[in-house]
Amino acid sequence: MQTTGPIIDHYQISDATLTADAADKIAVPRNAPANSFVLHAPLELLARTALLPYVDAATREQARQRITDVVGSFESFEPAEFPARLRAFVGVDDAVRHLADAMNANDLDAADEAADWLGTHLSPTELSHALADSIVGSLAAAAHAPIFLWLAPRVSPRWNLTGRLLRPLVRELTRHSAMQLRWIDLRGSESDSLASRRTVAANMTAALASTPRLGEGPNNFIFPTMTRVDVAHLAPAMLGPVCGPGEIGSRGRAVIRAAAWSMLGEPATHAPYGWTHALTMSQAAVGIAWTCR
Repeated sequence: MQTTGPIIDHYQISDATLTADAADKIAVPRNAPANSFVLHAPLELLARTALLPYVDAATREQARQRITDVVGSFESFEPAEFPARLRAFVGVDDAVRHLADAMNANDLDAADEAADWLGTHLSPTELSHALADSIVGSLAAAAHAPIFLWLAPRVSPRWNLTGRLLRPLVRELTRHSAMQLRWIDLRGSESDSLASRRTVAANMTAALASTPRLGEGPNNFIFPTMTRVDVAHLAPAMLGPVCGPGEIGSRGRAVIRAAAWSMLGEPATHAPYGWTHALTMSQAAVGIAWTCR
C-alpha cells in the first residue's frame, strides 16, 4: 500500500498519542457496507499497537508510518457523514438491551449510539463481559467481533485506545444480524463432574477429528463456510455430546490445537479465508468464553 500520510517525526509524538489518535479516527464508522480493509482496520490497529514496543529502533519509523497509513486508508474509504447520536442510558444493562434490540431490528444508527455509549463508559474488559454473549455467535463482520473483544483488554488494559473502536464492527453486526451460528446455543450433555480434564479434552479432540470432509463450498468466505456444519447431523451431533458447562480451558485447548494442526497441514489454496482464520477465530472465542454467562 502506498503511503497516504506524511512521514512521522519519531521525536514529535509519542507512541501512546499516535495510537490513541488513530483509534479516535478509526472508531467512526462509515455508512456504506464495509469492505475487508475497513472491517479489519480496528483489529489491525490493535495488533500493530501491541507489536510496536517490540519493533527494532531502526524500523520504528516505518512501523509508526504504517499506523498513519491505516488511518489514511480508512478515512479515504468514505467520508464520515454522521457522528454518533448522543443518548443518555440509565446504565450498562439499558445500553446492552438497546443494542440487542437495535441489532435485531437492523437499526444501524440506534445500534451505533448504544455502541458509542458502551465504548465510552466501559473498559475493554467490561465491554467483553457486557457483549460477549450477544456477539460470540455472530458470523457478521466475518465473525471478527470476538477478536476485538479478546484483543482490546490485552492491548489496551488501561483504556488508552478507545473502546469506541467497537462501533464499525457493531454497524456490520447490525447490518447482517441474521448471520448467526445456531448450534452453539445448544446445551451439551457431557458433565465435567464425571470426567477428568484430560478426558474432557480427549473427547473434544476426538469429536473434532471426526469432522467429515465436505469438499468445496460455494465460496470460501466465513459465513457460508461455517454455516455448512450448522446442521443437525454435523456440529450439533458431533460436538453436542462433548460440550458441557465449565472446563473452558480443557475444551478450548483442544479446539486451538485442532486449529493449529489445520494451519500446519491444510493446503494453502484458501489461506486468506481458510486455515489462517481457523486459529484467530477459535482463539478469540475461547478467549472471551469465560465472560459469557
